[in-house]
Amino acid sequence: MATHKTLSKVNLTPPESRARPQNKMTLLQKARQRYFSNLLNSFLTLSVIIAFILILPPLLQWAIFDAVFIGSTQEACEVAAGACWLPIAARFDLFVYGFYPETETWRVNLVFAASFFTLVVLVWRRISMKLKLVYIVAFLPALIFVLLYGGVFGLDSVSSNKFGGLIITIFLGLIGSILSLPLGIFLALGRRSTRPVIRIFCVSVIELFRAMPMITWLFMGALVLQLFLPNGMEVDKMIRVVFILVLVSAASKAEIIRAGLQAIPVGQFEASAALGVGYWRTMSMVIMPQVLKVSIPAMLNSFIGMFKDTSLVAIIGLLDFLSVGMATMNSDEWGKYGIEVYIFVAMIYFVILFTISRFSLTLEKQLETGH
Repeated sequence: MATHKTLSKVNLTPPESRARPQNKMTLLQKARQRYFSNLLNSFLTLSVIIAFILILPPLLQWAIFDAVFIGSTQEACEVAAGACWLPIAARFDLFVYGFYPETETWRVNLVFAASFFTLVVLVWRRISMKLKLVYIVAFLPALIFVLLYGGVFGLDSVSSNKFGGLIITIFLGLIGSILSLPLGIFLALGRRSTRPVIRIFCVSVIELFRAMPMITWLFMGALVLQLFLPNGMEVDKMIRVVFILVLVSAASKAEIIRAGLQAIPVGQFEASAALGVGYWRTMSMVIMPQVLKVSIPAMLNSFIGMFKDTSLVAIIGLLDFLSVGMATMNSDEWGKYGIEVYIFVAMIYFVILFTISRFSLTLEKQLETGH
């Protein structure tokens, strides 16, 4: 009888059918909790709103409503009360394609499309990780080199001296980041090696390329490296810059990978060894997938840093996207409209890097790196 009474008090209702507490909040309640939770937050929120009210209308009036978008000469801007965007329109091809042959710009457009498609490949769940790595590490760099340089498959050969504008920025940022990842992994593994020769070599490479500024290495790659080559042998300047960027970025990524390796519990290494799994199989199948997952934020941050550092190539004579803007501001015709040129350059950088940042958050959620 006692047992029957005890069982009768037990809630045998399935968990799915039990009433769940209602935690839904209205939009007004969420806004109040997020932006007006205390006196300081309320003050900051109201300050931002007032700043937008005071700044945004005049800014839109200057940048859009009173701006000049149609015309081809400086005289069309002198009568305008707002911004003059004619320098951007007049040199748009130079900003995007540099001096690339006009009849071959479709190859550059394919490179831009393939670069954007990389983001789709990474978040597409139906594509296996092996195919993603093959596409990003092997196929994409080869495709970019073939399309931009040509000389094969019936494509006309184009010298890197004709590269400029957004081509250089995308080319150096993307190729440098992709090729530096596998090299950074090997350097990180070599730094943890039990063999002194391998460990000392990897530590020396990492510390050497992390200790000196990027500008110094760019000068070394573009100017000094050619002096050590045999007489009559000349390596393309763009290839030398890519080589330097890959090494510098690999040294930075090696430390990121090493931090990820230290975050993996030592029991996983010991369990693999106890099961008789080899070193490289353990790393490729067990350890490295976890390391890459936890390292995604730092990896994307490194990529963003490299993308911005590509503007330093202007010092060695390469006309990148920012350099085209500076050349436009220094011209006699459009020198008065430097603010508009800087705003345009800043907006393009912001759009690209903000897209990469949001993609990073999407990839983190998909891989559940926090669990």
